[in-house]
Amino acid sequence: MPLYDGHSIADADGNANGRLDPGETVALDVVLRNFGAEATNVSATLTSGDANVEIVQGTAGYGTLAEGTVAGASGQPFRVAAPAGAPLGHVTTLTVEVSYDGGSQVSTFPITIGQYHYLVWDPSPDHSGGPPLAATLATLGYNGHSLEELPATRLADYRTLFVTVGIYASNYIIGVGSTEALAIEDFLAAGGCAYLEGADVWYYDPGIGGHDFQSAFGIQAVSDGSSDCGPVEGVAGTFSEGMSFAYVGENSYIDHLAAAAGATLVLRNGSPVYGLGIAYDAGNYRTFGASFEFAGLADGAPPSTKLALMEGIMDFFLDASTGAGETPAAGAALASYPNPFNPTTTLRFRLPEAGPARLTIHDAAGRLVRVLADGPLAAGEHARTWDGRDASGRPLASGLYLARLRAPGVEQGRKLVLLK
Repeated sequence: MPLYDGHSIADADGNANGRLDPGETVALDVVLRNFGAEATNVSATLTSGDANVEIVQGTAGYGTLAEGTVAGASGQPFRVAAPAGAPLGHVTTLTVEVSYDGGSQVSTFPITIGQYHYLVWDPSPDHSGGPPLAATLATLGYNGHSLEELPATRLADYRTLFVTVGIYASNYIIGVGSTEALAIEDFLAAGGCAYLEGADVWYYDPGIGGHDFQSAFGIQAVSDGSSDCGPVEGVAGTFSEGMSFAYVGENSYIDHLAAAAGATLVLRNGSPVYGLGIAYDAGNYRTFGASFEFAGLADGAPPSTKLALMEGIMDFFLDASTGAGETPAAGAALASYPNPFNPTTTLRFRLPEAGPARLTIHDAAGRLVRVLADGPLAAGEHARTWDGRDASGRPLASGLYLARLRAPGVEQGRKLVLLK
């Protein structure tokens, strides 16, 4: 009685990350285990009722399976594809029907398309930090989860990890060498991007049994600090330039931070002056560490909004890909600056070869609102400016928009945030 026992994905023709990503066709090898007597002429058929998955090659042969045998397909494995517009983190259920001389069995199993954009982990006793982080990420169109317990064995399902451990006396200490601490460091070593905020996590906690994250996040903790956080100000030359927030959150023992070698100060306290937020590009991963709570920032006039700050953090984390989190085609890139913007933003892109190209703007529901380019373009760099208006010249409302670039061998998207 052969039944489904597991599967593996090979995508050497795609980005070779072992996942089914939007726009990819992959080889899916379904492993069977024979729980009964020898089975002969074993074959399998793969089906799906999900529009986000196409079964390109739906049959596979296994030959004869002896009792207790575990084996993959003996010939060509299944091939499945996900359309370019498939949502990241989407979990689909596939059905495999196994036939053999004298019988058949049906099994179902899930696979995930790509990775979720984010996981927010909020272990603090009052859970004040997690919901605003998750809500802001969701408003920007990112896809993910918010949890109070860290799923240490499932972090590979996420591209970014946001950790908020709170402010004294409602804070959580991540123990030195704990399963949680090691899972975060393993996540970074595997190329993930992580955000960690907390008033004591940098300076005080390592001295009382907390894990020391300073080197992993490019941070030098200067002092334990006090209750003097605010205003929170951006730093010129970084994605926070021009931002200034009143701080109305929990405000006890806010650690004073400095950027270690290779890291960048992005947010600082206005008076007295000290570091509050540090961005770090370690080469194979990126981090952002803060000693205040994102939830405590009070929105002001643009660009001083939590939406704008979060978009800057996510752009820093994901700038090797599009704002929507998809991997861009080789030789092409779509970027925008400023983003968020008011009233105009410039979209820059490069084409690896000459050919017809179309650059369009869509609203959050996917409706076309503006065409910025539509025709033959030369290979190389190009730029188009969008003024936040639709095709008739009417100003559009604040919110999330999507720029889409299509050219031969190129299909990319970029999230844009219009603030008024």
